[in-house]
Amino acid sequence: MALALAAESSSEPYKGVTLIHRTESTPRPFSARIVRIDLTTPGLRFYLTPKSGSREATRQTTLDFLNEQKASLAINAHFFTPFPSEDKECFLVGLAASNGNVYSDFEQPEQSYAIMTN
Repeated sequence: MALALAAESSSEPYKGVTLIHRTESTPRPFSARIVRIDLTTPGLRFYLTPKSGSREATRQTTLDFLNEQKASLAINAHFFTPFPSEDKECFLVGLAASNGNVYSDFEQPEQSYAIMTN
């Protein structure tokens, strides 16, 4: 049985950042947007939502973060608790660090599970 080839397009909107859009038709319709980042690109930086409040971070949408930070690209990269919740402050799940500052240690303060190999 021959597999259908994926349709794919890509662009490099910023030095070191490649955006890929891939669509598949089998085994079912699927669309993926992929960001490939060259970590060796000079001047490239990563930031988390600024630390604030009584917990590790303040919740905000990816678009709000993009606009507030005047960033070129924003990615929702962390799970958080409590969820679901209307509370604007949250704890991040797993290790979270930005610009030399640790926001969240491994699974503290309220998660009762651990990050494990594999």
